Amino acid sequence: MAITFARGANASAASTGTAVSVTLITPTAGNLLVAVISSSTNDSIPAPTGFTLISTQTQDATNVAIFSKKATGSETSVAVTLAAAGAWNIQVMEFTSSLDVWGPTEANRAQRNVPQAAGTALSTGTTTATTFANVVAVAAVTYSGAVQAPSWSNSFTSNAIIASSTTVYTLAVAYKFVTTTGTQTTTCTVGTSVPSGWTGAIVCIEEPCQRS
Repeated sequence: MAITFARGANASAASTGTAVSVTLITPTAGNLLVAVISSSTNDSIPAPTGFTLISTQTQDATNVAIFSKKATGSETSVAVTLAAAGAWNIQVMEFTSSLDVWGPTEANRAQRNVPQAAGTALSTGTTTATTFANVVAVAAVTYSGAVQAPSWSNSFTSNAIIASSTTVYTLAVAYKFVTTTGTQTTTCTVGTSVPSGWTGAIVCIEEPCQRS
């Protein structure tokens, strides 16, 4: 009943704008796609076509949202149009499951609900406890500032850390395969303090067939 990481795709804005997109290697039908999008605006980030919003957080013009969908096998890109122009980043990850194709998402989530103080330890908050053991936890933090090499706590694996190149906003994403029930949390530690107003989110997505 193992969950595995298949591949990832990332893109950032070369300049501020409203058109967010990333090109994918065609995913395998039935696999799980998780899209993490950040922007430097306070406007809600719309869901890409076919994706379901799992978690969203906006604080002080640092905006992050996590979406998921079951792949059809025909996806070549993921794209959304923001309500207002801003610096943006997008990371898309594909996960497989040995049980079956991914069914409806069951998620436990947490996000930072207040503006966060400047610092080097960027915590996602803590999810509610999962009911089932086999989940993939996806964590994200976004902040105003340049890319720094992140260190993630609690055995999370870094997917990527990317930044827009004009107005520098950074998005760091990590994941973890969890085989026990309980809560999940992680902290992204960077070497140089980032400004106040950063934000983070974390979700746990259950492996399919566990609710049947």
